[in-house]
Amino acid sequence: MAIKLAITVALTPVVLFVLVPRLDAAAAADQLFAESQRVQLVIAPAVASSLLALNVALAVYKPHWRLRRSLPLSGIARMTASGYGRAHGT
Repeated sequence: MAIKLAITVALTPVVLFVLVPRLDAAAAADQLFAESQRVQLVIAPAVASSLLALNVALAVYKPHWRLRRSLPLSGIARMTASGYGRAHGT
């Protein structure tokens, strides 16, 4: 959870103060860009997208040691969970 927070805290100002103004300037420009400028305009969104994808993966993936183990079911709860009462008309 701390990793996701750190990625979000680091990425938000970068997107707001670096990426958005740079892309706005590129959209408003009437000229073709040099190779180095084009590379910068490709790398910044690629890194931002990769970090956001990592953030989503960390939100979805749960390591086996972080999962809670369920308690064993009692006899009545086991029969209810398996559908025993419905199958036998009770």
